[in-house]
Amino acid sequence: MIMVIVASVISFVATEIDDFVMLLVLFSKTDKVSERLGVVVGKYLALAFLIASCTAFSFYLEKIPDEILGLAGLVPLVVGIVYPYRKNKEKKFSILFATASSLLLALETFLITLGNGADNICIYIPFFASLEGAEFFVMAVVFAVLQGAVCFAAIKIINSEAVQMYLGNFSKTIVPIAFILLGIYIMLKNGTVLWLLSFLRHSGV
Repeated sequence: MIMVIVASVISFVATEIDDFVMLLVLFSKTDKVSERLGVVVGKYLALAFLIASCTAFSFYLEKIPDEILGLAGLVPLVVGIVYPYRKNKEKKFSILFATASSLLLALETFLITLGNGADNICIYIPFFASLEGAEFFVMAVVFAVLQGAVCFAAIKIINSEAVQMYLGNFSKTIVPIAFILLGIYIMLKNGTVLWLLSFLRHSGV
């Protein structure tokens, strides 16, 4: 069982390195506890979905091209573009946007995590296939604990005085640029940009 725990930690860390940077970007645009909770919920929903889908539909997931998964990179790309406008609206209608903002952040986090999840699928499918009975439960618990630890660490970093000062002075510029770059990174990583260009070229657009 110790080996299962060690393997679970290695698998999670190996697939979470890219997502941690994404998590910092997502938390950097949160002002309220409810918004941060939305990000955490989105991460856990994405983790649960990846575990369940990799277990139940491993054969079909392997057939999904990375280029299709990379389309989720459009989410942070659009968020980065509309971010300044949305922040201005939220200042005027803060109460109205409070719940909607949290739900949107949960959805954004969920979709972005899935879009950046090609590596997860490649690692999770063979790893999960090697687990039996209680071993799978142990892996799920380890993943859940580590996900909470990662979210806590990201919040601590964002809450540090140096980071808060930096974000306070430059958030209107840095945050949208970070989201746009994140979207471009996800699409480039999965080959989605070249795939879209090829599609547009062949469709005569």
